[in-house]
Amino acid sequence: MKRFLFPHWEGGGNTPPMLSVVRRLVARGHLVRILGDPCNQEEAEATGASFSSWTRGYRRLDKSWERDPLKDWEVSSPLAVIGRLRDRLFFGPSLAHAEDVRDELRRFPADVIVPSEMLFGAMAAAEAAGVPCVGLAANICLSPLPGVPPFGPGFLPAENIFERWRDSAVRGLTRREFGKGAPVFNATRRALGLAPLQHPFDQLERLTHLLVLTSPAFDFPSAQLPSNVVYAGPELEDPAWTARWESPWSAGDTRPLVLVGFSTTF
Repeated sequence: MKRFLFPHWEGGGNTPPMLSVVRRLVARGHLVRILGDPCNQEEAEATGASFSSWTRGYRRLDKSWERDPLKDWEVSSPLAVIGRLRDRLFFGPSLAHAEDVRDELRRFPADVIVPSEMLFGAMAAAEAAGVPCVGLAANICLSPLPGVPPFGPGFLPAENIFERWRDSAVRGLTRREFGKGAPVFNATRRALGLAPLQHPFDQLERLTHLLVLTSPAFDFPSAQLPSNVVYAGPELEDPAWTARWESPWSAGDTRPLVLVGFSTTF
């Protein structure tokens, strides 16, 4: 029996796959605690795991749009969206997340810490505590991979010099914008007794594994996949709030049916 701590943030579609993994671990006899937003407590405890709430920084009390800490619909520039992710999730609250994880480890000494791949403060806390850390990515791989187009714009793999330059430019711009979080994140690392990093994304290299919860067939193949990145396959359990879909069209309607999805939040 092992003890697993899952630091988590409510981001819509990242929650059901995490709960599915937790349910599997509990069924195998392991002890699991989820450290997250209060709005997920009922679903978390329904898996058989115990639950503890964030105490520092932002705590999401419900899943309404008013409580969404990112509110990405308020900005129209992709760079502004990156800024909100950087300052409100990835690195801005990293010290608060790290201190909460450190406190939780005193109450629940964990053998493995399994944070969302966006909770860099939790990763740093695991590193400082010397506890193996496994990132959980409920998407395709968001971190840059050799030969793979940058995440976000929807580019196909580059086939000529112009497209390779395009990918390099977008990847560099994205990395630079996230890199503006280095002073805040390195202050967190220093507070934990860790050396600063040249770029905050270097924290991902310190993960024991980064589990990408999809099939490699659903992502573009990388020329050189980092040794700690593992495609673990999708977790497709329906969340408790889903209902059966009833088609408004007759069974004999032969028109093509197109499903349009707007991500998993607002």
